[in-house]
Amino acid sequence: MKKLLIVAILAAAIVGGVLWYVGHAKTSPQTVTAIRGTVVSKVSITGKTKAVKSVDLGFQVGGKVATVTGDVGTEVSAGDTLVTLDSAELQANLLQAAANRDSEEAKLTDLQNGTTPQDVAIAQAQLASAQGQQRDAQQALADALTSAYTGADDSVHTDTDGFFTNPRTDPHLIFDLTDSQLAINIRQARQNLEPMFSAWSALSAATSSEALVATVNRDLLQIQAYTSLLAQAVNSLSPTSVVSQTTISGYKATVSQTRSTISGLISSVQAAAKQANDADDAVDVATKQLAAKQAGNTPDAIRAQTARVSQFAAQMATIQAQLAHTSLVSPISGQITRQDAKVGQIVSAAQTLVSVMTEGNFEIDGYVPEINVGKIAKGDAASVTFDAFPGETFDGTLLSIDPAETVIDGITNFKVVIILAKKDSRLRNGLTANVDVVGQQKNDVVILPSYAIVQRADGTYVEKYVGTTIETVPVSLGLIGQDKSVEVVSGVTPGDVVVIPFATQ
Repeated sequence: MKKLLIVAILAAAIVGGVLWYVGHAKTSPQTVTAIRGTVVSKVSITGKTKAVKSVDLGFQVGGKVATVTGDVGTEVSAGDTLVTLDSAELQANLLQAAANRDSEEAKLTDLQNGTTPQDVAIAQAQLASAQGQQRDAQQALADALTSAYTGADDSVHTDTDGFFTNPRTDPHLIFDLTDSQLAINIRQARQNLEPMFSAWSALSAATSSEALVATVNRDLLQIQAYTSLLAQAVNSLSPTSVVSQTTISGYKATVSQTRSTISGLISSVQAAAKQANDADDAVDVATKQLAAKQAGNTPDAIRAQTARVSQFAAQMATIQAQLAHTSLVSPISGQITRQDAKVGQIVSAAQTLVSVMTEGNFEIDGYVPEINVGKIAKGDAASVTFDAFPGETFDGTLLSIDPAETVIDGITNFKVVIILAKKDSRLRNGLTANVDVVGQQKNDVVILPSYAIVQRADGTYVEKYVGTTIETVPVSLGLIGQDKSVEVVSGVTPGDVVVIPFATQ
């Protein structure tokens, strides 16, 4: 009987308290205001540290990236090529060096076999042919110089002297120019030509071909400058009562033909001079080759040729070493943790492009239940704490998620690997790590605390003030944050005042 009395008293107290609270809550409900903010979804993982290695790789030489193999997270083996530079020019240089070496080796073989009478006869014939070509080239040069004098003389004394009175002694243009300075320049240029022609005609055939060519080129250029002044003059003329358009057109045609003749003479002299020089060089080479054949293959000659073969072989070895430097090869097996190279990118020497991690650094191995694995992805940021270092947080990155499941205690999990952003000498293999992987994140969305949301069998609702009235409004929810904040997709706008449900109060 006593027990029943106690129970009755307690029940009355509870009912009374509830009735009081409900009545109080109705008069002064607790509320929260919807705001815009950020919702971050995190997945918590517990794992263990594991020692790995890490290498940063870059080229010894600069160049343009040709190929890139693998992205961050790609598995590589020791010896795998990760990035290559464009090596087309080096490949061409290698082929050229190989051809030069083969040619020099053939010459060395000939020297070692000794000079034969047939070799001497061939060298003599080559010299005779070169000397014949030299004579022809020298005659062609002499003809070109003679033609230059004749053509220049005709161009000035026959073609353009008709524009002057007393052209050889006191030249004056037969037409007036508005540009008086141009008229003075033309008169002076024509006066300078006469002594030039006198000196040109007095040149002796005994003068060296180099001196003759230099003098003729100088004189032709002087005449060319003179005809340019004449062209300015006739192009500035306009028809008058004294000078008709027909006459002006005749002047222009004469000057144009003269300028064309002088340009042709300059080209002819230069071409003939080059041909003569080339012929002289060919005779010099053929003379030396004959002398070498007649002298026989001395030990010194063989040693010199052997050195030339070695020179090109060394050149090939150098190019092959340079080619080796155009490939970035992983020295260890592991995963790519950094890949900055892009095809077509110009990179400099010693620039770190790729990092590969395996033993020597530390990673964290853990497992994520299948219910959470869809919330994270490779490359997500992670914050790590260790039981061994309370109060400290380490930055990390989710490196990989196993494609195959691992069943632990009957629950499907997926193995994940987290790498730390920085090395820390205090870390040890096997430390317990608590990892929060930042998965999805939405910024500038409408959020409410989760305790302001009412979940019912017929849907999800909030009770919010509409004016002075509290109304039950259906809402659609989005991302749920780690701090229990909830994204409200519809039904609530920033600034809405929402009543906290009674259960929470």
